[in-house]
Amino acid sequence: MRRPAPEEVERIAKAIAVNGHVARSLLVESIRERVGCSRATAYRAVGDALAAREIQGAETSAAAEERR
Repeated sequence: MRRPAPEEVERIAKAIAVNGHVARSLLVESIRERVGCSRATAYRAVGDALAAREIQGAETSAAAEERR
């Protein structure tokens, strides 16, 4: 399975963001659906994008889940 580049993660995050926010779990699921990678690979891709500062800290709170 290929791991999406940080730029691709950023594009996916922007596509699914609500009010500029996206829950990490939703981002991971969207990456899995669009790229066809495993859950672990999707989480690593999110970590890579955070490290590259392509995306800001992905929210994991219940509030972020409610905003979707």
